[in-house]
Amino acid sequence: MIENEFNNWLDNFIKEKKLDLKENFKVEVDGIEHLFDLEDIVNEIKNTSKEEQKTIRNKIVEIDFYNADVKAFFRY
Repeated sequence: MIENEFNNWLDNFIKEKKLDLKENFKVEVDGIEHLFDLEDIVNEIKNTSKEEQKTIRNKIVEIDFYNADVKAFFRY
């Protein structure tokens, strides 16, 4: 994983919001249950393109501005 400004921003955001990287998310797709923890999701986000990272960052900032549940975004 390449260290960059987005990764640092995301790590700081997670730290400031006191999100637990070990928290599990259960997702069912076609009747099959998948289990992910927040750390897996964050690592996948960090490996997206610069364009996708910009979109993700804008959405997280918007969610946070409205005091909505950012974990719902990660779950999605």
